Amino acid sequence: MAKQCENCGCAIRSGYCTNCQEEAYIAFVQAPEMDFSEDFMRKAWQQDSERSSKREAS
Repeated sequence: MAKQCENCGCAIRSGYCTNCQEEAYIAFVQAPEMDFSEDFMRKAWQQDSERSSKREAS
């Protein structure tokens, strides 16, 4: 697994780019016990879905 994002060069942590997939990283890795707004979670799920799609294509 890459340690840096191909798009922006930021660190990959737990499979998420801490910049491009910031919402997903926060919601699913850093603070899964917290309640987030609907908009925030919509973006997080979208980023998680995109990450999954990229992994399947590899």
